[in-house]
Amino acid sequence: MNYFKTENGMGTIIEEKRGWLTVNFDGEVQKLRKSAGEILTDADIEEMMEEELPHTMSNQLKKYRPTYTTHDDAITASGRKVVDNNDQIANSLRGLWIDDLYPAVAKILDVPVAELKAKYSHLNNGQQSMNLRNRVRGHFRRMESAK
Repeated sequence: MNYFKTENGMGTIIEEKRGWLTVNFDGEVQKLRKSAGEILTDADIEEMMEEELPHTMSNQLKKYRPTYTTHDDAITASGRKVVDNNDQIANSLRGLWIDDLYPAVAKILDVPVAELKAKYSHLNNGQQSMNLRNRVRGHFRRMESAK
């Protein structure tokens, strides 16, 4: 997959034709000249991800944002389209609203719902959802490495 980076952000290239690109910027599709930015490949993105940045949530999101997928068939509680990394965990938990997500994750992790809510309820719904799903990813990664 190829990406297009401009001074305003990065998007996924949908089509390339005669010096023009059709680019998806988080659900907003734009037609741009190639000269308006820089075309990046998956290898370029991986190299960027390896660069040392201060470890903040914002920088982590910037690193992984180009690999996210927008889903037209799923919406968040605020009415926006769901954006996730489209992995197996995201696919299996997609569509669960925060009230349903807590019990599902608690069952997977074998921890009380109250423990999870105590840790994440101060965050907005999107951040809670992201953190809960990342906990599940970490759980399965640890299970795989223990084999």
